[in-house]
Amino acid sequence: MELMILRHGEAAYDVSPDAQRPLTERGKRDTRAVLARRAGELARVDWVVVSPLRRARETAALALAFTAPQSRLMVSELLIPEGTTEALTAFLAELAPERCLLVGHQPLAGMMVANLTGRGNSPLGLATSTLVGLEVFAYCADGARELWYEEPLVG
Repeated sequence: MELMILRHGEAAYDVSPDAQRPLTERGKRDTRAVLARRAGELARVDWVVVSPLRRARETAALALAFTAPQSRLMVSELLIPEGTTEALTAFLAELAPERCLLVGHQPLAGMMVANLTGRGNSPLGLATSTLVGLEVFAYCADGARELWYEEPLVG
């Protein structure tokens, strides 16, 4: 199973409540650039699962332009920043997608990558718009290997 984990793009900080923070123009640009570099992998995605927070939903909307036309979209509270890897991995094991894109937040995104790749219980520091590709063998600690890692280019 292929799992891609995308941290939302840069979001505005001057909007309240937090759940309504939109992407900045830089966040949109960085996200599109990262997605374009992995367009081939994204074209095979069958599920896009996204946090209900605005910045994640806007990031997922950008990603959907790169996914297969038949990709299914699901909004899930499991991807909020306070979500747990245990709940999310149990959900994914039940959903059993062939190729899935998760769109969410730190620290959960970094924690999923760290946990699944056996790097421990501390989240990896994923910059905004970072996309990580994993090959998942089992939904448990050290149950996946990292295939690739894309982050926005500086400048």
